[in-house]
Amino acid sequence: MTKRRKIPGLPPAALCLVATLAAYLLPSPIGLAAVNVVEVIPAEQAQQHIGETTTVCGLVASTRYIDSPGRERVYLNFDRPYPNQTFAVEMPASARAKFKEPPETLFRDKTVCVTGLITDYRGKPEMTVENPSQITIQGEAPSTKEPSDDTRQGAPAPAAPSGTLNAIPSAQAQQHIGETATVCGPVASTRYLSSTSSKPTLLNFDR
Repeated sequence: MTKRRKIPGLPPAALCLVATLAAYLLPSPIGLAAVNVVEVIPAEQAQQHIGETTTVCGLVASTRYIDSPGRERVYLNFDRPYPNQTFAVEMPASARAKFKEPPETLFRDKTVCVTGLITDYRGKPEMTVENPSQITIQGEAPSTKEPSDDTRQGAPAPAAPSGTLNAIPSAQAQQHIGETATVCGPVASTRYLSSTSSKPTLLNFDR
């Protein structure tokens, strides 16, 4: 059985849901719509999940910006500095340009969560980030650039990211009704409603 390490800021049995928050007439004030269950794992366990799409959280111990022509990219190294990292994130130049601040400084020494496909690169787990919506500092929203002057003057705007990964603890969900967010917390109980036509299963957080 895999031993799970506690991720800073998250309970050890936390579950994260990417969802639109809505108020429902249920015993709990918060309901979740359009739910995708995303398992959260610490960076040190990424090696065991190569080939899976999941959320990896951990401390960015070092970063590296390569500015060679044709190879411009950023690397975020988790838990330990390169070359001893447990997990790495690669950002091509097109992704780096979408951040308000250079990601190699924005995420250094921060605990972050990143969602995507884990691949193997020379025996180490790695994930490619193409959009700021894939990565967040714990408790913060993605940092994206403001529209350029050309965009404001009517030039075609770049495609907006589908959804967001603004991670919040389940105890704060009440403050975000109407928003699409990633809600994390321990599932205290479940309930299957067979009396309704949709037959939903409810996941109750915290209590």
